[in-house]
Amino acid sequence: MGYHSRIMPQLRHVPCEQSTVRPNSTIFFILGGAAFLLVALGCEGKGPAIQETSAAQTPTLASPGAHTGHDLAPTVGTVEPTRQILFKPPEGITETQVEALWREPKALEQFLRDYGPAVTVQQLADSEKRRGTDCHSLAHTVGRRSYELFGEQVIALVSHECHAGALHGATEAYFLDRGADQLQQDMSALCSDSLNSFLRHQCVHGIGHGLTAWYKYDLPKVLDACDTLSLETDRGSCQSGVFMENIVGGLSGAMGLPTKYLSNDPHYPCNGLGPHYQEGCYFYQTSRMLQLAQGDFQKVAQWCGEAPRSVQFLCYASMGRDVGGATRGNPGEAIRLCAYIADAQYRRACLTGAVQDSFWDTGGAEEAIRFCRLLGDPDDKA
Repeated sequence: MGYHSRIMPQLRHVPCEQSTVRPNSTIFFILGGAAFLLVALGCEGKGPAIQETSAAQTPTLASPGAHTGHDLAPTVGTVEPTRQILFKPPEGITETQVEALWREPKALEQFLRDYGPAVTVQQLADSEKRRGTDCHSLAHTVGRRSYELFGEQVIALVSHECHAGALHGATEAYFLDRGADQLQQDMSALCSDSLNSFLRHQCVHGIGHGLTAWYKYDLPKVLDACDTLSLETDRGSCQSGVFMENIVGGLSGAMGLPTKYLSNDPHYPCNGLGPHYQEGCYFYQTSRMLQLAQGDFQKVAQWCGEAPRSVQFLCYASMGRDVGGATRGNPGEAIRLCAYIADAQYRRACLTGAVQDSFWDTGGAEEAIRFCRLLGDPDDKA
C-alpha cells in the first residue's frame, strides 16, 4: 500500500457516476462544528464559566438541536474533560465579529473565551469561502491558545473543520508543555485505538506537529521520534505532521523559531533525507514549491516532474491538494491548473487531490459533485 493511502486514509476513490453522495450528506464523520461543545444557556460575562469536577466524572454534554444547531462529533482520543466548561450559546454572532477573528488577535482571544474552540473554528470555516482565505493556519492558533486556556481536555473539544488545524495546534501545545519522554504512552492517551482510520490519522498527524515544535524543528531528531511508534501507519501519520509543520510553522516562526530545513531548492529537505522518508516528504513538498514559485502552479508541475520517479505521483497528488485549497469554490479553475500536467496518470493524481480537498465538511459535497461534472475526459472521472 502506497504512502498516500496511509496518510490520507479517509480518501477512498469513488468514480463520480457511482457516487451516492448528495449535498448536505455527512462526510467522513465530520458532524458540524459543535463537537463536544458544552453550552450554558444564559451564560454571561467575559469568559466561560468553569465548574471543577472529579477526574472520574465526565461532564454531561449538551444535546444537539435546539441550542447548538449541530450534532456531536466522535471523541478524538481517550483524554476526557476533568472540568465542565460552559460557553455562551452561538446565537446572534454577527459577520463583523467573525471578520474580526481574522484580523484582530484580541478579538479572536475574547471570542475563544466566550464561545469555545469548536464554535470559533466553525465560524472560521464558514467564512473561509467568502473571504477566499484558508483557515487552517489560524485554526492552529486557536488550538494552541485553547490548550493554554483550557488544558489537555481541549483535545476532546476541538472540531475537524479547517483541515483539523485546531486539533493539530492543541497537540503542538500539549507536547511543548509535556515534552516527548513518554511519547507512546501519550499517543495512546490522545489517540484511541477505537478511532476510525481518518480520525486516528489526524490525531497522530497532530502529534507530528507537536513533536516538531518540541524538538525545535530539528528534523532528524523528530523523525527519529516518530520512528519509535509501534505501528507503521502511526509512524507515517506522525511523519506527515512533521513535514507539514516544517513548512507551515517552521517558515513563519510561529512557534518561536524558524526551521533550518527549508531553502530555495524546491526539493529540499526531501532530497537530503533517506529513502525511508521520501514519500512522506514529497506529499507535502508542493506547499513549499508553491511558496518559492509565488503561486505559479505551472512551475510546481515542472518541479514535480523533476522529482525522483518513485515519488512523482505523490508530488502531483500534493499539488492537487494545494490546487484545491487555492481554488475553493471554483472547481473549473482547479481543473485548469491540473491541466498543466501533461501525463494523464499524474494529472488524475492532481485532480483527485483537488476534489478530495473539498471533503472536510458537508458543504464540500456539492462542490465535489460539480467538480466531477465539469471533467471533460471520461477517464478523469474513473
